[in-house]
Amino acid sequence: MVQILRLKAKPREELGKDSAKKLRIEGLVPGVVYGGGDKPQHIILDEHDLRLILAKAGEHSLVEVGIGRKSPILALIAEAQHHPVTDRFLHVDFKIVPRDKPVEVPVSIEFVGESIGVHEGGIFMPRLHELNVRAKPEEVPDKIEVDISELDFDRAIHIEDIAVSEGIEILDEPKQTVATVVRPRIVVEEVEEVVEEVEEGVEVPAEGEEKAPSEEKETPKEE
Repeated sequence: MVQILRLKAKPREELGKDSAKKLRIEGLVPGVVYGGGDKPQHIILDEHDLRLILAKAGEHSLVEVGIGRKSPILALIAEAQHHPVTDRFLHVDFKIVPRDKPVEVPVSIEFVGESIGVHEGGIFMPRLHELNVRAKPEEVPDKIEVDISELDFDRAIHIEDIAVSEGIEILDEPKQTVATVVRPRIVVEEVEEVVEEVEEGVEVPAEGEEKAPSEEKETPKEE
């Protein structure tokens, strides 16, 4: 099951753009916790701690937010805004989720095993890297393993082929492709076909023969 990490926060008293700018200069990040029928709580986070937590948990995962001395709140990281140039955090939104009800979260895929096709020289092509699931917070997996051992040439694994534990529901389209193995020669053949088509359309003069100049149509003179 997923390890729910805890993030420390402080209540934010001063609001506004100037206050937010000052916080960022000091290495802090403004945020908000909302949902659960309560008023939104504006908070302040340490950017270094936030970056470490999100590197482990992911930017759309479950975390426990401890605001001051209050009991930690279970929340989903709804949105993390970044500066377009520096990539520093600008603002983070947390959505409160009940501990006793299912939540919808993305979970990373981990491919395990070596496929038959790859062992024989094929190229493994992952199409998805995470799945959206619904489960109770304590049952959300930290990853979903997908065994590719039996994956052969020109075959595919679809979402409907993935087995998950009881209590976990995959929300994505069942027929969606997760991974395939392709033959390397397919790429080579496509390149060769293009080269042949180009060569067929080009007239190459014989050795010692000059290419005849193109005939220009004579433009009739105006009388």
